[in-house]
Amino acid sequence: MTPLLEVSKLCFCYGREPILESVDFTLLPHEFVAIIGPNGGGKSTFAKLLAGLLTPHMGNIRYTSLNPRIGYVAQNTMEHLDFPISAYEVVMMGFLQKGFLRANKEQKAYAMEIMHNLGIAHLAKRKIGQLSGGERQRVLITRALCAKPDILLLDEPTASIDVKGQDEIFKILQDLRSRMSIIVISHDLSSILRYATKIIYINKTATLHDVPNIGVPENSSSEHFCEIDLFYQLTNTQATNNKA
Repeated sequence: MTPLLEVSKLCFCYGREPILESVDFTLLPHEFVAIIGPNGGGKSTFAKLLAGLLTPHMGNIRYTSLNPRIGYVAQNTMEHLDFPISAYEVVMMGFLQKGFLRANKEQKAYAMEIMHNLGIAHLAKRKIGQLSGGERQRVLITRALCAKPDILLLDEPTASIDVKGQDEIFKILQDLRSRMSIIVISHDLSSILRYATKIIYINKTATLHDVPNIGVPENSSSEHFCEIDLFYQLTNTQATNNKA
């Protein structure tokens, strides 16, 4: 299967401090990739590099398509959505970001179709500041989907959302996987590990480790996991599988 994205020997620094060193990563069509790791470990930096918001100091990020379509939902975007604008107007910004000065009739219909599919069509006229955290996040995902992306990249999409809302977001992403590849940066292991098909662990200068999803018990919570212990559990599983 031809990869959508290949990252090789990727390096990035803030000043003289190395954040990512010699990172290798491959994304295949229809994968749901969870990128986990401690706060400050470089996860968000990696997302910004993939989205083209930062330029690597060394290494390569190569997309198979000459014009890759990437939908990006940044971390903490919801904190800046208290101004008086409707959910529908936020969604329509997804077309403006692609260079359109004004959305046409087909684009407006497509936006409403996505809002309906994500269960937020009834919120179209509501002010974004009046919505719950889960509703806002679905609005932002809808905005990213206006680009009809091949890759949907989300940085902490379930932060500050209750457990029920988190599961709703991840179920939406799981359904979208039939049409695109999904990359999610998350610190909430208990939810995302039930949905991811591939897990990548990153901690500052450590290389990304591509490891299999071994699953998480249904009622597990994030307090029951130490990421370092999980990382060793995952890599030990990989080593065992390689020997088999």
